[in-house]
Amino acid sequence: MRRAIFSVVLALFALVAVLSFPQEASVQQEELFFSETSFFIRIPKFIEYFRARGGVRTFGFPISRDFQLLGFRVQFFQRHVLQIDGRGNVTILNLLGSDLMPFTSINGAVLPGVDPQLTASAPPVGTPNYDTAIIDFVRQNAPNEFQGLPVNFLDTFLNTVRPEDISPSGQIDPAILPLINLEIWGVPISRAAPDPNNQDFVYQRYQRNLMHFDRGKKVTQGLLLAQFFKAMITGKGLPPDLDQQARGSRFYKQWNNDMPNGLNRPNELPDTNMKGAFDTEFPPGMPTPTPTPTNTPTFTPTPGTPTPTPIALGPNCNFDGEIIFVPQTPVAGNVLTITVTAGTSYNSVKLVGPGSPHFIGAGSGGRGFVWQWRALVQETGLFNYDFFINDSQLCVTGFVNPGGATPIPGATATPTLPPPPAITSVLPSAGARPGDAVTISGNNFGSSQGAVGGIVIVGGQVATVSSWANNLIVAVVPVNVTTGASTINVVSSGQSSNAFSYTILPPPTPTATATPVVAQIASISPPTGAPQGTFITISGNNFGGTSNVVFIGSVQVAPTSWTNTSIVVVVPAATIVPDGPTQIRVQPSGGPLSAPFDYTIL
Repeated sequence: MRRAIFSVVLALFALVAVLSFPQEASVQQEELFFSETSFFIRIPKFIEYFRARGGVRTFGFPISRDFQLLGFRVQFFQRHVLQIDGRGNVTILNLLGSDLMPFTSINGAVLPGVDPQLTASAPPVGTPNYDTAIIDFVRQNAPNEFQGLPVNFLDTFLNTVRPEDISPSGQIDPAILPLINLEIWGVPISRAAPDPNNQDFVYQRYQRNLMHFDRGKKVTQGLLLAQFFKAMITGKGLPPDLDQQARGSRFYKQWNNDMPNGLNRPNELPDTNMKGAFDTEFPPGMPTPTPTPTNTPTFTPTPGTPTPTPIALGPNCNFDGEIIFVPQTPVAGNVLTITVTAGTSYNSVKLVGPGSPHFIGAGSGGRGFVWQWRALVQETGLFNYDFFINDSQLCVTGFVNPGGATPIPGATATPTLPPPPAITSVLPSAGARPGDAVTISGNNFGSSQGAVGGIVIVGGQVATVSSWANNLIVAVVPVNVTTGASTINVVSSGQSSNAFSYTILPPPTPTATATPVVAQIASISPPTGAPQGTFITISGNNFGGTSNVVFIGSVQVAPTSWTNTSIVVVVPAATIVPDGPTQIRVQPSGGPLSAPFDYTIL
């Protein structure tokens, strides 16, 4: 693709970012923690951009710390990589560029390659009104229907970032929103194409990600592309097909914390420091568990409960660590934190046991390496948790006795727990969709999320928390939660709140049958142009019966009269609309913008 396309699009993105961002001071000193992946967003500009472009719904969760890559500060998310460019603006890497991930097979999916004829047909730089021309190019080449399937590629492009993401009122210039979504996707660089290995999948390649339509799930979304890029760099979770294609890349299996700057081949990635870039973190204030003694303690069993053994080793596993349970004697309703620490760094770990343990993350500490999970205790009795390595090899089993055994010698008094959290209301009361924010009111939540090890569980899924106070929490409904009747729980200091009944609404379904009536401009009088301060008459059809919006260039102008076929407006002053060629567009109430009509301001 011509370099010019990229340079002009980036220039537009910088302009949109300046126009639409709140002031950076509003997020100074703030950091966002995501328990789903155990990474923070700390750079204020990344926080600002993440929030103003749809958050988790658009980017997925963070999967790296911020670090230096080829001279620029970057942070990986599941779908995209954010970068601060040389001018201090946040941009999104073109992950599908020739130097990064130009591949056509990832994890078994066969993806369309770049279409040179399509990219050559993109409007060249210098085209009059390039901002509208490039969006017209997207509209012409991103289909909503493909071979009879409702792929909704264009609708997905236009609605990735929503007006309410950018402005609290949801009121923005409608001409700006497509450009903001162009920031996220870039332009299409392939035609839509089915996966030859799975006819239920249809893909379209854009500069920054691939759209993926799944006929079975009736969902269109971006691939977790940056997650595969991370796998390519770290070598962890790298699919065999991507492994084969990526071996000639300068990013291939570069990450190594034991090497200077965390790089195996630093000469291939100048001005790069990946030291610790992909090490997970735990929030400040999270209680540090006290290790269980390595020797086998004696337990006093509750009636009918067998005497447990702290750990049992699996076959052929040289386990040199321990399993720690906090609290050591949980009761029903507690959230159990399970920590595995060992001197050996195991690959592809997982924990299986009651309460469906939720992986928090991995890091360093304890005996050298640490992995943590949380599980909701729902009953009493002897529990065992199996720690697997290499995906399926049982390494060690740990035992915990909820509501029962107390280790001896030195039985300790039952600690006095704070009052459990209680939820009294959730807004919006009518329900929320996956990816939407909810406000949870109640009491005894704790002073901060980190201080109480707090989590919010929506429909059995851990939610991302954006703010936490003792009586008010704002959290995001997980994108993979099941819709319908559900519950919300707040967990604080190992205690769970009441299960608050709540409705998870389905995502909005695009109306495939309703075709909006589009206004059409046929002529403008005087036809040769008009100076500022004079009336012009716009003639055409489908303007509607009530006035709404007229744009001269990017300036919104209030009409003085409006009928279904004729609109009269006054050309604004030169300080608002400068002399020269421009475009005029009409937007009836509830309808889309008309096609632009070329006109001259004298």
